[in-house]
Amino acid sequence: MTDANLADRYERMLVDVGDRAADFGDRPIASHWPFFGSQFSGTMIVGQALAGWDAEETGARWLAQEASTAVGRSRIVNGTESWAKARPEPMDEVLRWSTRRGSPFWGLSQRLMRILEPDAEPWYSRHAWWNVYPLGWDRPGASPGPKLRAAQEEHVGGLFWEVVALLEARRIVIVAGADWWPDVRSRLGLEHLERRSTPILAAGRVADLTVVATYHPGAHIKGLTRDDFAAQIAAEIRALEGR
Repeated sequence: MTDANLADRYERMLVDVGDRAADFGDRPIASHWPFFGSQFSGTMIVGQALAGWDAEETGARWLAQEASTAVGRSRIVNGTESWAKARPEPMDEVLRWSTRRGSPFWGLSQRLMRILEPDAEPWYSRHAWWNVYPLGWDRPGASPGPKLRAAQEEHVGGLFWEVVALLEARRIVIVAGADWWPDVRSRLGLEHLERRSTPILAAGRVADLTVVATYHPGAHIKGLTRDDFAAQIAAEIRALEGR
């Protein structure tokens, strides 16, 4: 599996975005290519949807009209991929911003990786980051609304499994949240996963993969600390992997 396979799927999604360009006007769209650490060891942490980029200048921000042509789509894919690989430790770009470092999603990612890979330095060097919906609005905190989600819906399942294959991931933690999980479960073909108790929504094995879906760490769960949240996910992973 090569980046070319993922690029092809990405461009197919961009065709739908370009076809709906009038719906999006002049508001820039941000795009996500998988980020993975320099010592990636198989854990992929997946969010709901991309919520913009912090940097003023990035090749992963563009106008929907650009996706209306083959040349524009190629530029978007190349710019998005280059953005995800621009630094020797790719997630340095994300975590250099205090709003990201302090967010519930990244806080959970840090706690979980500290348990699973206690010797890793930096902690984010051993995992990969992806979003089920890889297109969002241009600025932090702006997840895609109904129209931008609709342009991606037919493609997110294929993209997700292409990323898993490309990275040769061994375990996946999907931080989808209870409200998003029914949609995510259906689009990724994970209906057979067994239901679990809070903070885990469902878990199981998919071929040789460990898959755990959880509540969003920003949800208020009575009596559960953020350390407990991460510890329960790690315990579920170890149980599924027989460790």
